[in-house]
Amino acid sequence: MGKRSAFLVLCAAASVTCANLDITGSPAKVRFIDEHETAYAEIEGAEGWLNSTVVVAAPNFVTAGGADVNALKAVIRDLQEVVFAQHAAFTTRLNALEAQVSSLQTVTAALTPPFAPPPPLPPSPFAPGPPPTPVTCRFTVDNVVRAVYFDGVDITGSVSGSLVEWGRLKTVSFVAPAHRTAVLAIVGEESGASCSGGFQVCAGFLLACTSTDAFWGSVVSRTTSGWRAYKGTPAAGWQASDYDDSQWDMPITSTSGFTCEGCGKSSAGGTPEKIWLDARRVTFRLASPTS
Repeated sequence: MGKRSAFLVLCAAASVTCANLDITGSPAKVRFIDEHETAYAEIEGAEGWLNSTVVVAAPNFVTAGGADVNALKAVIRDLQEVVFAQHAAFTTRLNALEAQVSSLQTVTAALTPPFAPPPPLPPSPFAPGPPPTPVTCRFTVDNVVRAVYFDGVDITGSVSGSLVEWGRLKTVSFVAPAHRTAVLAIVGEESGASCSGGFQVCAGFLLACTSTDAFWGSVVSRTTSGWRAYKGTPAAGWQASDYDDSQWDMPITSTSGFTCEGCGKSSAGGTPEKIWLDARRVTFRLASPTS
């Protein structure tokens, strides 16, 4: 036989990439001429011309790395069996986990009570109340103002006007809380050591306040408007708003001839009255309501 040469494409059944083959010589020899060329391998037991229909038995074909093709196919087949087994095991495990999750969801649903919105919160005890209100009081004392306190604080130094001349208008301003009791306290004194007919004839106290606050805007000096009076100097703590003055006297009308030009009326239109007690020194207190 003369030399013959042909090319064909060989594809392995076990998913081996197809390779171009160079067939030459007698007996026929085959080699891969793909990316990885190999030495020629003889095709034994085959006679005649190779054509597109012939079945070539090539037990001696080798790969580029030198491995026997049949051995490689066996390795691939074994690996496929391992993969199939692992896939089956994974599927079984996944199904088991899904069953466990479903069981836990059922138990959780049975143990969880139906959702109900929480009850509303009670009103905060620290909620802001009404804002404090400025108050201005105009007053005078026949004869001397000894002290002025508001809410337990000495505010004598903030009084404008002479404290020792009854004919001079005195003015004091403060900020009154709107949510609790606060007390205005004023101490006055007659200059003379005695007075014929009682000190209420020679001395007196006159006051009127203005404010947008309903209580403090109605304050004037009166014998019947909540004022309490004490002869002399009370016991310690009398300036405090929580001091108990329930045993003090109600003030009486003063008939002294003094006047207070500029005292005017309260914001509510009240006209002040001259008040005092039969004592040289008198302490007055007026408490606002608690609310």
